[in-house]
Order: sequence, then structure tokens, then C-alpha cells
Amino acid sequence: MLVSRASRAVHRALGRGGERELHFGAADTRRILFVLATDPWSRGTLLRHAAVLRAAGLDALAIDPAGGGFLVGPDDCLVVDASDIGLLARRPRPQPHVVVDGDGFRTWLRAAELSAHLEDAPDLRAVVALSEYTAALHALALPGGTVHQVRPSIDPAQFHAGPAPGERRVALLPGGADDAARVIRLLLTAGRLAGWEVADLTDPAREDRAEDLRRCRVALALSHQEGLGRGAAEAMASGCYVVGYDAYGGREFFDPAYSTPVPTGDVLAAAEGFAEAIERDSVTGRWCRERGLAASQAVLDRYSPDRERADVLAAYAQVAAAAGTG
Repeated sequence: MLVSRASRAVHRALGRGGERELHFGAADTRRILFVLATDPWSRGTLLRHAAVLRAAGLDALAIDPAGGGFLVGPDDCLVVDASDIGLLARRPRPQPHVVVDGDGFRTWLRAAELSAHLEDAPDLRAVVALSEYTAALHALALPGGTVHQVRPSIDPAQFHAGPAPGERRVALLPGGADDAARVIRLLLTAGRLAGWEVADLTDPAREDRAEDLRRCRVALALSHQEGLGRGAAEAMASGCYVVGYDAYGGREFFDPAYSTPVPTGDVLAAAEGFAEAIERDSVTGRWCRERGLAASQAVLDRYSPDRERADVLAAYAQVAAAAGTG
């Protein structure tokens, strides 16, 4: 697996933890250095990108800024998550770098820090966005700048439809807890949830999350703003019929052919959409299953490892041309 190869390529200095910072030296190297983020999903994304480039024969490494002891040469290209822009503030010289952004909403809340960096960063080689929406945000902010989209892969070995229809369970996905509570209370009061169980799957780090999603027939996605909408995408990949908000970032995969997208914030439409799905499914017991299988196939195709690999090679082509071989 590419991720395991990348894991072996991670440079970890002796010692445990410490302040997260980069150390700049005079090494005569031309490497692509992926600075690992603290967020597990962002960290995994950077590891996969590094693995793709290493498999292509490039000198690409993943480094942990908490480890210390690793010197960045003047011709090395750093790849940092948008949440780690601050690590570049103390660079003593122009340093080629790429910014990877998985959630434009969260990134542009740090507008002062980010804007100051982007306005005065002639050494910025590109922004790599993980969704169409986030790419469009950066394209607006950086007219004439280089912005690429790389679709993050969803591991089909982990997230996939099960061999049988899910149980009469509805999964509550990360984000939108207040709206989810409103939808459930509305339908409970109306007596429309008889025989259905509510599963709280709002923790994205839950280890058995994929298996729990396969046990669910429907999922409610009610987060208002998502850079991509990973929770909804993983639920679809697992065979769930998803009802809810595309949260803007999910527009690229929230297809009414196999889901029920409703306007963001419209609790009534979400409740009605969920109730309709329950009613339609009650006739044969397979209405949600058939659409969930179509959703799984579409999402796993769109966010396949092969597509991510192709996107990575295209996005880092300019950087790769100046890098050494591994």
C-alpha cells in the first residue's frame, strides 16, 4: 500500500514530541518535504501524496515538525497543510512551498494570517485544494495564481457497501448536531420513526465507523459548511442512502439520482426527505439499498486511489520537475 510506503519514509528524530517548528539549513538537496499536520485526516492526505511521488521515483519525504533535528535546504520544496501556514512565518529566506487545503471554510477563518502570507509569498509554488469548492475559493483569492484540485481517495477496503441491506438504522454524521436533533424530534413526534434506531456516528475518528455505517440504511448529513463533506461521502461509499445538506463542498458528489440533497439549513426539507425515504423503503425494503449501492459505486469511482494518484502527479508536476530523484 502507498500509505505504508510513505510511513516508512517519515523522518522521525530521536526524542518524543516537542514544539512544532521547522529548521532551515544549507543542505544541498532538492527534495519535496511533506510537513505532517496534527489532524489525522490531513496527515493521511499528506502521507498519500508523498507516497505517490516516491513511487514515481522522486525524492519525496514526510517529516514531523515536532521531531526536530531535520534541516530544510534552500532548494527543498515544503508541502504544508493550510493549518500549518504559521510554520513558514520564520523562514529566513524564500523557500519553495505548496499549501494543501482540505477545508476552505476553516482556512479562511484565519484570514489575517493566511492573507498576509499569500500576499507576500513569491516562493509559493501552488495551492492544492481537495474539493472543487475549496479550489474555487483560492482561485478567487489568488487571481493568476496556481491552484490545483486533488480528489482525496476513500479507501475501498474500509468504506464499501455490505453484502446485505443495512438495518433500519439512521446514522447521524459529523456536524449539524442541532439540525439533526430537530429532524429526529420532528419525526418522533409525528410517529414516523417506528421501528427505526438512531446511531450516533458523529465522531470521525471512531475506529469501527465504517462497519457501523454499513449497518445503517440511511444517513443524515446536516453540517452547514464542509470543505468536502467527507462524512457524507464515506456514508455513501458504505452503501447508505444519504439525506441532507451538501454543505457546499459536497456539491460535487451529492447527486439526487442516489441521495436527497436539500437546501442547507432547511430542517423541514431534511425531515420530509428522510420521511419520504422511509416510506418508499417500507414498500419493498430495497429502495434505499438500490440507491445506496449506486451511491457507493459513484463515490468510490470518483474518489478512487487511481484518480487521486493521477491528480497528485498532475498537481505536483512543476514542483517535481525541480526535485531530485529518490
